[in-house]
Amino acid sequence: NKTDGGAIYVRGGGTVNMYSGKITGNTARNGAAVAIADAAGGKAGVFNLYGGEISGNTTTGNGTMYGYVGAQFNLLGGKVTGNTANHGGAFYFGATMDRVTLGGDVQLIGNTTPAGKNDDVYLPAGKIITVGQLQGAKIGVMNDGSAVQITDKEAAGFVSNRSSRTVVAKDGALWLADAGDHKHCLCDGKLGGCD
Repeated sequence: NKTDGGAIYVRGGGTVNMYSGKITGNTARNGAAVAIADAAGGKAGVFNLYGGEISGNTTTGNGTMYGYVGAQFNLLGGKVTGNTANHGGAFYFGATMDRVTLGGDVQLIGNTTPAGKNDDVYLPAGKIITVGQLQGAKIGVMNDGSAVQITDKEAAGFVSNRSSRTVVAKDGALWLADAGDHKHCLCDGKLGGCD
């Protein structure tokens, strides 16, 4: 597939639920595995991930999962790993997307750029992840700019994809900041105590 959504392309305000199985071996411009089109008639498309695995997909653009205006992703379980994208090897939180919610034991880790750098969830400044009840989740995050808020509240399971950045707790939320600036961090899924 040379356009968007190598395996799944959600349009017309539709909803796709994934509970099990595997999506693998796909290619696309953006959204190597899953893409959501612009909101149609004011109604956005939704992709819900509850289980299964998304792996071995490649995009020449951004995101194994990617959305346009109004798109919503609820990633509440399953594993997204071993995918390749310029940014957001697991998920690219586009500037025009509506919301992404992470919960359960979702694993967004082990994805890379074509150059082999870790790159799981890409967050531009101003896009904040809504955090549900996380239990054993592991989520790699990154961005290329200044320090950014990454979640709406404190939560365990988040790690930085770059050694020059770190995940810090600040003002009741999590932030991605320069490694030299942190006061509290997450080590082994526990808040605080690592300098």
